[in-house]
Amino acid sequence: KPRHPVFHDYFLRRIREGKTKPQALVCIMRRAVRIIYGMMKTKSEYRPYEKD
Repeated sequence: KPRHPVFHDYFLRRIREGKTKPQALVCIMRRAVRIIYGMMKTKSEYRPYEKD
């Protein structure tokens, strides 16, 4: 069971695009860093993106 469904979907999408598993993990890490930086910059809490 994935720990974070949004990141798991992103990971699977990268795999489908032809990335290897380590490359897809790097994509996840970079995305997490961007999210964390944005939270620190705006002093806000984490709100996961939800598809409508």
